[in-house]
Amino acid sequence: MGIQFLQSNRSNRPLALFWNKPNTECIKLNVNGSYCHQSLAGDGGILRDHRGGVLKAFTHQYQALSAFHSELLAVYDGLRLCSDLGLQQVIIETDSM
Repeated sequence: MGIQFLQSNRSNRPLALFWNKPNTECIKLNVNGSYCHQSLAGDGGILRDHRGGVLKAFTHQYQALSAFHSELLAVYDGLRLCSDLGLQQVIIETDSM
């Protein structure tokens, strides 16, 4: 997978971010939740196989109580999708839990 460079909020040095592939028996679920101070929220996620191939992706909009709540809903939505697809060996990655 590629490397993405972002500016750090704490310094002027860029951060290198990597996506690591799961082993051949697993699927990786990457999720993210988003929250606005007026309780508007959304989430999204992507399921990938051991080659990095996209299996499914999702987005949802809803109301949440906090950014943490939105992140939890993203994990829940992703796990529900995995269950619907019959996936049992799943690695979950999120950026704020």
